[in-house]
Amino acid sequence: MSPNACFSFLAAILAITIAPATLAQGTDMENALQDSREWASAMAFVESQGLDISQGEESGSGVWSLVIEEGEGPLVKASNIITAHATGWLADGTKFWSSHDGAGHPMTNKVTGFVKGFTQGLLKMKAGGTYMLVFPGSLGYGPGGSPGAGIPPNATLIFKVELLSIE
Repeated sequence: MSPNACFSFLAAILAITIAPATLAQGTDMENALQDSREWASAMAFVESQGLDISQGEESGSGVWSLVIEEGEGPLVKASNIITAHATGWLADGTKFWSSHDGAGHPMTNKVTGFVKGFTQGLLKMKAGGTYMLVFPGSLGYGPGGSPGAGIPPNATLIFKVELLSIE
C-alpha cells in the first residue's frame, strides 16, 4: 500500500471512530445548555408560586425538592402504591397536566410507574406531604419528550405533588 493510500485509510478509520463520539459530546453539550437555561426558568417559576427556593435541596441525581408541607408516617418505598394529586409544568410555567383538571380525581399508581425524577421525589415523601419537584429532562421523558402531552425533548419538569396515601 502506498503511503498516501495508507494515510487515507487511517484517516477514514479515525473519522469513523471519532465522529460518533464528537456527535455525542455535541448532543451532551446541547442538553447541558438546555438544562442550564431551563433550570433557571424553573427556579424562577417556583419562586413565582411564593416559595423560597433556598429551602429546597438537590439530590445527587439532579432531583430538586422543596417541602411545602411535611407529611406524617413512614417514607414512601419503591414497592408502594401511592394516591396523589399532582400538577406538572414545563420550565417556562406552561401547565401540561394536572390531576385536579377534569373530574379532579387523584391518581393511584405504583411508585416505580412514573418517570425517574418523579419516582425519586416520591421516595422522599410521607403521606399527607406536599412537595415541589424539579428535575432535568434526563430524569423525565428524555430525548423523545412526550408529544401527546406537549412535553418537548429533554424538557426540565416541575411538579407539585400532594401525597394523599401510601399502600
